[in-house]
Amino acid sequence: MENIVQELSQWLSEHISDLVDTLQEGISESEINNFESQYNITLPEDFKAFYLLHNGQKSGDFGLTDMGEILNLQGIEREWNIWKKLREDSIFPDSSAKCDNGIQQTWYDKLWIPFTADGNGNHYCLDLNPTEEGTFGQVISLWTDYGNRNIIAPSFQAFMEQYLADLKAGKFNYDSELTFLERIPQ
Repeated sequence: MENIVQELSQWLSEHISDLVDTLQEGISESEINNFESQYNITLPEDFKAFYLLHNGQKSGDFGLTDMGEILNLQGIEREWNIWKKLREDSIFPDSSAKCDNGIQQTWYDKLWIPFTADGNGNHYCLDLNPTEEGTFGQVISLWTDYGNRNIIAPSFQAFMEQYLADLKAGKFNYDSELTFLERIPQ
C-alpha cells in the first residue's frame, strides 16, 4: 500500500498539484484498533495500511475519486451511522435491490462501510459481509436512489491500484474550478 500511495502522491504532484494537500496525515494503530473494537468489526489489512498513511482527505475538500472524497475515519463513522439508522428505520425496499453475485441481496447491509462520499449519499464501501461468491473487504458501489450494488474491486488495494492506473491512463477529467475528478465515459 505504501508504494501505491507514493505513486499516487507523485502523480498528483506532477498533474494536479493542488490535490496532494487534501490528503491528511495518517492515524495511529490504536485509533484503528479503537474503531474496530467500538463497532466489533475487523477491517481489511490493506485498508488499515492506507489509513496509517493517510486518514482520508480533509473533510469537505476536493473529491479525489469519481465517488467523491475519501473520508477520514470520523467521516466514515458519520456516514456509516447514517446508513445504519436508515436501515434500522426500515427505509429501504430490499425487494428492489439488484446486487452483483458476491454481494448480499439487500438495499443496505450494516457491514458495508462507506469510505468515500459524493455529498449526495452515494459511496464506495468496504463489504465486510460478502456472500460465499464474494471476497471479504471487496469494494462495492452504494447508491442512495437506486438499488444497483456492484463489485468495483476485489479488495481496497485492487481498488487503489486500478484508480491509480486509470488516472495515469487519462480516464478522469479534472475540473479545476469545481475541483472534482469525473470519470470519462468509455
